[in-house]
Amino acid sequence: MKKLVLILAAALTSAAMAFAQDYNEVVDSYNKAAETLESGDLEAALACFQETYKLAQGVEEEGVDEILGVCKTQIPVLAYNLAIREYNGGDFKACAEKALAAAELAAQFENAEKEAEAITLAADAKYYFAKGLEDTDLEAAKAELKVLHEAGEARATGRLGYLLSKEATELQKEATALTDAAAKKEAFKKVYEVAKEAIGYEDSAAAEKTLATAARNIDKWDEAIAGYEKYLELKPDAKDLLSITNNLAMCYEKVNNKAKALELYKVVAAGDNEKLKASALKKIEKLTK
Repeated sequence: MKKLVLILAAALTSAAMAFAQDYNEVVDSYNKAAETLESGDLEAALACFQETYKLAQGVEEEGVDEILGVCKTQIPVLAYNLAIREYNGGDFKACAEKALAAAELAAQFENAEKEAEAITLAADAKYYFAKGLEDTDLEAAKAELKVLHEAGEARATGRLGYLLSKEATELQKEATALTDAAAKKEAFKKVYEVAKEAIGYEDSAAAEKTLATAARNIDKWDEAIAGYEKYLELKPDAKDLLSITNNLAMCYEKVNNKAKALELYKVVAAGDNEKLKASALKKIEKLTK
C-alpha cells in the first residue's frame, strides 16, 4: 500500500508541475502578444493572441479567464484592422479576403458589432475592386459586378446599368457612322441588345433614348415608341425635347397611328427649331389631307 501512495504522490506532483508549466506558458504567450501589439506588428500580434487563446483552453488558474477575455476581444479587432489596412492601401481584393476572415472570427467570438463592420467592409472592398477593373479590363469588371449584383449589391446593379448604357451609346455612334445599310442594321441590333441589358439593371433616360434609337433603326416601332416616351417621362426638360418628339411622331406614323402622330407634329411645329418646324408642317399637311 505504501508503494501505491508513493506512486500517487508522484503523479500528483507531476500534474501540479504540468499545470504550473501550462499557466506559465499561457502568461508568457500573452505577454508576448501584448508586446507585439505595442510594437505595431498586427499580423504577429494576431497570431500571438490566437496562440495564447489556444494555450489557455482548459487551464484553470486565477487570471486565465481574464486573459481569455482579452484574446476574445483582440482577435477579431486585429483581424478587422488588418483588412482596414489593405483597404486604405488600395488593395481591395486582399481587403475583401481579410474582411471576410475577420467576420468569421468575430462570429466565433460573438462580437456581432465587429462582424457587421467586417461584412460591410468586405462588400465595399469587393465593389471597389470590381470598379477598379474598368480602366484595364472592362469585361472583367462587368463580370465581377454581375457576381455582386446576384448577391444583392445595389451599387453593382447601378454601376452595371451605367456601364452598359455608356457602351450602348458608343456602339450607337459607331453604327450611325456606317454607310452600308445591312451593316448599319446589324450594328444597331447590337446597340439594341446592350441598351436593353442596361435597362434590365437600372433604367435611365440615356439608356431609354439609346434603346429607342436602336429600335427605330431595326424597325421595332412599338419599342421605339415606348423608349422615347419613357425618355421624355424621365427627362421632361430635355434639351433635345423637340427632336425626340419629332422622332416619336415619326414612329407613330409608321404604326399608322395618324392621330397621335399629328398631335406630336403640331407640338414640334409650335417649337423654335426652324428646321424641324418646317418638316413638321409638311407632315401635318400630309396627315390632314
